[in-house]
Amino acid sequence: MSFLAFVLPLSPLTSVSSETSERRAVNEQEHPCENWEEMLPCSLLQQGCTTPAHVLCAALSDEHHPLALRITTLGETGIPSLPLFLDALTARPALRVGGQRYRAREVLLSGTPWAGLSTWADLLSPPHPPTIWLHLGSPLVLPKDPSVVSGRVYHFPAPHPVFAELARRWQELGGPPLPVPPNALLPLLEDGSIVLTAYRLQARAMQFDGSVRASFSGWLSYQCRAPSEALRATFVALARFAFFAGAGTEMARGMGATRISFE
Repeated sequence: MSFLAFVLPLSPLTSVSSETSERRAVNEQEHPCENWEEMLPCSLLQQGCTTPAHVLCAALSDEHHPLALRITTLGETGIPSLPLFLDALTARPALRVGGQRYRAREVLLSGTPWAGLSTWADLLSPPHPPTIWLHLGSPLVLPKDPSVVSGRVYHFPAPHPVFAELARRWQELGGPPLPVPPNALLPLLEDGSIVLTAYRLQARAMQFDGSVRASFSGWLSYQCRAPSEALRATFVALARFAFFAGAGTEMARGMGATRISFE
């Protein structure tokens, strides 16, 4: 199974002031395009790539891109449609993000920290550094209910809510066995084997399907302090997986786009 992420830097089709542009960029992130199929040329939805489980779209706004659209395909079902998508984009370069129409200036398959190509084997391969940094390109949205284990509640940014959800999605997408299986991983997320080391986050309330949910923008860092090489390999594999699959919930609505760095 292959994962592919590429980036489309965007320019508004109408001229706006820098202040308006900055405000609009934030607005596009906080009000994601729920009807995401309407945002993209229909060619991307062909070849069986018909659900957000196969294609994730996120509006990015960070130090690397004033505003860009990131498209991630999860699995071979999405990749064959990409030449059709690029042909359609050449013919009709305007894309709608939120309430504004933008022109895609170019397609970046490399040269940006938000683009990449991987396989399951790549995610599991060494090296396995002890510290990871998660940089959020779009808000990370928390589940409706906090993580509860043996009557104990774990709140974000504790590692349990992040890595337990990534392990669940790894299995959901049919990933190979992790060096530490999920049932053995969960206790290690509670005993100090993996810890939060630093963060800078901004919290916002966002509304989804009539309910208010907490979301966070910014960055955070986790460290694997256990001597187990299997645990470190699992920790790094799930972080690399988050680069493509996203972190938190509501990824199908453009949330949780995550860039990874290691130390």
